[in-house]
Amino acid sequence: MNTNEEMDASAERLTRHRILIVDDEAMNRALLEAILLSQGKYQLAFASLAEEAYRLARNHEVDLILLDTTLPGVDGYTACRQLKLNRLTERVPIILLADHANSADRSKGLQAGAEDVLGKPFHRTELILRVSSLLRIKSLHDQLDEVENVILALSRVMEARDQYTQAHTERVAGYAVALGEEIGLSEEDRRLLYRAALLHDIGKVGISELILNKPGALTPEETRIVREQSVLSAEICAPMRSTPQILPIIRHIHEHIDGSGYPDHLVGDQIPLGARILGIADAYDAMTSQRPYRPALTPAKARALLSGGAGQQWDKKLVDRFLAVLNKQAEYSRPAMVA
Repeated sequence: MNTNEEMDASAERLTRHRILIVDDEAMNRALLEAILLSQGKYQLAFASLAEEAYRLARNHEVDLILLDTTLPGVDGYTACRQLKLNRLTERVPIILLADHANSADRSKGLQAGAEDVLGKPFHRTELILRVSSLLRIKSLHDQLDEVENVILALSRVMEARDQYTQAHTERVAGYAVALGEEIGLSEEDRRLLYRAALLHDIGKVGISELILNKPGALTPEETRIVREQSVLSAEICAPMRSTPQILPIIRHIHEHIDGSGYPDHLVGDQIPLGARILGIADAYDAMTSQRPYRPALTPAKARALLSGGAGQQWDKKLVDRFLAVLNKQAEYSRPAMVA
């Protein structure tokens, strides 16, 4: 084998997908193994019980699971639901293998979170096509995850270069999530809010440090450049998988309730709820942090400014709830009285 052939073979091995086969019948496992290995591009792992499948799926990089519905003990439908509830395995595509795969079986399988349901005995070609299709989708999702990780890393680098705003995004995220919890947002919505908070300033990477760290007032042109930051942040984050949910939050964080904000001069409820929340959290942290052009304000002064701008710059109801959150946090951090 020449060097090029060796490199091609090595590359092929590196790109092989790992498939977990979960079935308590040795004959079924052998049949699936023979079909999949004939393709020459899959690595296989095997389990006979749901508990073993959980362990293998959590501790190894599994790209797809073929899961029998009639496992002893915990059946395949229940195992599928558990795998989809686990953060480590929720994105792994699952094909359930049912005895009949009639409409009732398919509905039950899809409700359990499976991507597909095949009946037994299954057709070899159909199995190969279903597996190949789901693995292709999984690969695309993995690539999007890699893009998200790169963007998040870029956000950290951007923040680290600005001595005045280090840890700003983490604090803003904490305030925003606390306010989201206060008003009853779901866990998923709070997770998206946290992600948007971490990324809302990433557009500063395209702004000169001379402008960001300028000790005096900005010129009209410098102000225009700074105001493009939220739009640039949204553009940088556009390739991310969570884009549809977080882009409006990032783009509209500097909109004002009375329409005087930017970039689109939205008014009132036209501003996405996440952006209204993040705008308050961002403003409070900016006020209480030292900046090149002014020292940090006291928490009391910052609260007074928020109250004064409620109904004009910020959503009044959200400001009231945010001040309640701050009061609770202050109460929790207050030293206990000694009798």
